[in-house]
Amino acid sequence: MHAEFRPKPNDRKEAVDLRHDAPAFIEIATPAVRAKLLPRPGELRFELPFGPQYSGIVYIDRLTDPAWFTPMQIHDYFELCCVSEGSGWFILDGAKHAAEAGDVFVTKPHEVHCGGASGQGQFTLYSLGFRFQELTPLENGYYLLGQSRVVRDSSGAVAQWCERLLRECEHEAPYGPIMAKSVLTALLTDILRCYANHEPARENAADPIPSYIKSALSIIHAQSASRIPDVIRQAGVSRAHFDRNFKRLLGVTPGGYLRRLLMDRAKRALLETDRSVTEIADLLDFESVQAFCLFFKRQSGASPLQFRRQAARIAAPGSDQEEEC
Repeated sequence: MHAEFRPKPNDRKEAVDLRHDAPAFIEIATPAVRAKLLPRPGELRFELPFGPQYSGIVYIDRLTDPAWFTPMQIHDYFELCCVSEGSGWFILDGAKHAAEAGDVFVTKPHEVHCGGASGQGQFTLYSLGFRFQELTPLENGYYLLGQSRVVRDSSGAVAQWCERLLRECEHEAPYGPIMAKSVLTALLTDILRCYANHEPARENAADPIPSYIKSALSIIHAQSASRIPDVIRQAGVSRAHFDRNFKRLLGVTPGGYLRRLLMDRAKRALLETDRSVTEIADLLDFESVQAFCLFFKRQSGASPLQFRRQAARIAAPGSDQEEEC
């Protein structure tokens, strides 16, 4: 582990979750701003607020990243993921589901889930967060989806609709909101047709997650910067066994998972609170603000202040603010 992950000797803060109404091992997804906020290489993402013209859309994203994964999370909207290249996995209700190019995965509001790339070759994913407002005739169909959530889109229509919707949100062409609403309706209808046509991606794809991995994830999320050896000890398994199964099930090492978790929390705090960089470093239990800034820049290519300033310029041109680093 890098030095910046060592927890400080003082008592750990409960505020590290940033949201107190969630179980310890779950990330709460919250909206940022409708813009490309220092995305990862190969990613194009738009988030809230879209305004009433784009009602129903929470975010739309396309990323290409062979090492992609997202920690356990829960949110109050529907979410779909469409794998257009490569292979990956999704975890829902304690079971792991494999997915490959052409597969679609949907989660309902308040379902605990996460996902990642297999790490074997290139990986491209479309994802969309959505709510039903004027699209209420479709809502019942999505709530009735069963446990077999990975379904094959043999026509490729879902990826095509996702790309079209992404472009409508990006370019804001004349009558764009009208077109985006039509595209969203077609996209969500096509997905339900995939499920209705009973095209499961594969049989018996679910792979139960061992209890000690769930326990370890709970510890990591509850304590944020806990050292991995402490997690392993509390999980009651050997280091080799833990590392091997963690990587097999989640597609990333324990250290890699922790780094992504810290980055997600750091970005959310920078975008959604007015806390100073020093306060955020302390909140996430870094030894110093310098260690936090070094970690953030290594992971994102930008300092925390650069990240926040770019977001502020996009959200309100001409705005700027001073921070410690």
